[in-house]
Formats: sequence, C-alpha cells, structure tokens
Amino acid sequence: MSLKEMVVLWQAGVENAEAGRFEEAVDNFTEIPEPSARIFFNIASAFLRQGNLEDAERNLDLCVKRDPHMALGYFQRGCLCLQKQRFVDALKDFELALTHLRGNLLIDYKQLGLQYKLYSCEVLYNKAYAELQLGRRQQCDELLENGRETASGVSESRHRIITSAIESLKTGKTFLPYRLPKSCMWFLPPRNKTDVIKPVKFLKPAKVSPSSQTGTIETVTRLGRKTDTAQLLL
Repeated sequence: MSLKEMVVLWQAGVENAEAGRFEEAVDNFTEIPEPSARIFFNIASAFLRQGNLEDAERNLDLCVKRDPHMALGYFQRGCLCLQKQRFVDALKDFELALTHLRGNLLIDYKQLGLQYKLYSCEVLYNKAYAELQLGRRQQCDELLENGRETASGVSESRHRIITSAIESLKTGKTFLPYRLPKSCMWFLPPRNKTDVIKPVKFLKPAKVSPSSQTGTIETVTRLGRKTDTAQLLL
C-alpha cells in the first residue's frame, strides 16, 4: 500500500469517527498495514465510543506495545480499567503514565496530531479515585493533595475537579473519575503527510527539510520548558 493510500485511510477514519460513524472508522484504521501506536489509539477510541470495552482494551494493549513510552496510552487504558472496576490494574497503568511523564507537569500531543495536553495532576486524580474504590482513603487524600499542588503550576479550568473532590470527601460524598473529552480522542495524520493527498504546484523542485520529517512533543517541567523529539511515522 502506498503512502498516499495509507494517509487517505487515516484521514477517512478520523472523519468517520468525528461524524459518529465508528464502525466505518474502525474499518478505515484497520486497513492500514503495520499501524502505529496512534492508529491503535484511534481504533481503541472508536470501540470505546461504541461501548465495546474488550476490543478497546485489546487495541490499547497494542498501542502501548507499539510505543512503550506513550503516557496517554497507559492513562486511557487505566481509565478503561476504572470502567471495568479493575482498580488494581488501573493503578498500575496510572503509575506507568506518571513514569512516562518523567516528572513533567504535562505532555502536549498537538505536534503528534492530537489536540490534547495530558497533565500529571489528571493522572494523580484518577489514581486517587482508584485508591478510594479500594478502601484506601489516606492514599486517596494524599494523591488529591498532590494533584492540587501540581495543578497550581498550570492553568486549566477542568482541574477544579480536584478541589471539588477534596471538598466532597470532607462532607462524606464521593467523586467521579476523569475521562478524556470526546473531542480529544483522535490522532490526526501529520500535516507533512496529508500534503501527499492534495494537488500542489511547485514553481521549482520541492526540497524536503529534515525538520519536516519529525514532530516535537512539548513537555513542561516545574523549572521550565523542554522538548523531546519524536518521529512522525505512520
């Protein structure tokens, strides 16, 4: 299969998924030979939107197997384990997500085609929820406080849920786990590859810059900002 054909399938899969045609999206994504971690993540997201947790988990397994450093893959699988009430497994995945965040406040997946920033405080929040479900209130409280402190270093309105959870527990109430927004579940094809499916007229021979072959995942630390370079492969 040519690069153009693979990019067309990827783009079609995303368009079908965004339109709610999840079965068609799965068909598109699964036609791509030797799919990347991002494709497996998209397939898993499509199955999740259909309520098919078993196939979603199977594809998240393939996702993190293909890219063992993908923090978002572990986080999403942890969230799935929460849905299946496998709280010990969820804790393991959230710990792996934190490990691959490598002490950073966040990882920005924008350059890899997903408009989402995964924050360490979100992982800590869900880890606290899993601990609560296992009856370990003290560990839950400590994780929520840690999450609140971590969230103070960034500015996202959605992180108010951490303070709300702390207040709820003080009044004897519980709280719900955090999930990825439905609008942030699809990795898009890299721009430098979608160009192959668009007619382009050059006044002179095109030159491919080495920098166009890679994308940068942005991470933010407590001390400042740094970047890690990752290959944008199909």
